[in-house]
Amino acid sequence: DCAGVGGKQLRESVGTTARTCFGMHVAGHPNLFLMIGPQTLNPVTNVTLVSETQANYLADVIARAKRAGASVIDVEPAAVDEWAATCAKHNEGKVWGRVSSWYNAGGTIQRSAAFWGSFTEYVAELE
Repeated sequence: DCAGVGGKQLRESVGTTARTCFGMHVAGHPNLFLMIGPQTLNPVTNVTLVSETQANYLADVIARAKRAGASVIDVEPAAVDEWAATCAKHNEGKVWGRVSSWYNAGGTIQRSAAFWGSFTEYVAELE
């Protein structure tokens, strides 16, 4: 497992609730970057295109941090909450949000494991 700030394990931070920002950042786990993580994109989006987009985004984030003299990149819990709200908005009215499925941990969580907006909307969120 991967320990973050204060020794908190990644499995404790994320668990089964899909708690990320853009599917790439987990609050309290600085300098950890996920590719195609929870809350990234819906499964019908081309994974190669998403991977390339995420790689470019992360390269830009790292370059900006380096230019600013920062050695730590982390997200605020509020950013994670905001992303969860965005994912929830795109999940509204969709059948997979109302039935027991992989996307909501068998109906045990009220949060979607995917971002159900379009690829264009995802890119706009990253910008």
